[in-house]
Amino acid sequence: MSNTSHNKTTGGFDKGDVNVTITVIVTVVTIALIVFSVVLLNEYFISVREEVVQTQVLNIKSKLLTELHAIENERLNSYGIADSVNNIYHIPIDRAMDLQAVEAVNESAGNSR
Repeated sequence: MSNTSHNKTTGGFDKGDVNVTITVIVTVVTIALIVFSVVLLNEYFISVREEVVQTQVLNIKSKLLTELHAIENERLNSYGIADSVNNIYHIPIDRAMDLQAVEAVNESAGNSR
């Protein structure tokens, strides 16, 4: 027979030591990525939730409130009769403030004499 050397294999697994450094590094990186992903997803969830609340709850205007604001603006910016029985009239708010300022100046000028 011929002198051939046969490579002996000892089963299907590696009997060497595990590289602890690489295992620790891979574990730490994996945990860091998971934590980063969870934080990022949480921030995204919060921003989407706030946007939905803003658009669906806070920005909806009541038709009744809109009508009330129109009536108030009309009353504050026009002349009209407030009480016809007692002859009470309303004037625009800007005009009323001007009249009050003139009256206050006249009163202070009269008190200083």
